[in-house]
Amino acid sequence: MSNRTNQFRLTSCQEDCLEALYELSKPGPARLTALSVRLSISKPSASSCLERLERAGYVMHDRYAHFTLTPAGLKIARGVSATHALLHRFLSEILKVPSSSACSEACALEHAFTPATLNRLRKFMGKQRSGK
Repeated sequence: MSNRTNQFRLTSCQEDCLEALYELSKPGPARLTALSVRLSISKPSASSCLERLERAGYVMHDRYAHFTLTPAGLKIARGVSATHALLHRFLSEILKVPSSSACSEACALEHAFTPATLNRLRKFMGKQRSGK
């Protein structure tokens, strides 16, 4: 794999695509249809996003339209997924936002925080969990 991934700036939609692909591919390679349904977007939109991610080195696909994450894509997808889970937990446990709203709001927020702010939130939530 080339250094393309270091020069490619991901959009929030592309991060969402990587996160969804990560979740869908846990049992095995994901298909385009499942991804488009998961993201509530058209197949052509999902295909276009995957093509850009493939050119950037984050996704691979075989001739049967199965998609898998590259190691670089997996690293980003895990990070986005962990951030989503942290924000969902914060919204639902601390702010008492209903779970359905917390999920969609966490999805919107997961792209907005800097690593420093997320680190502070992780520490805060760790203290909440330990009762300190």
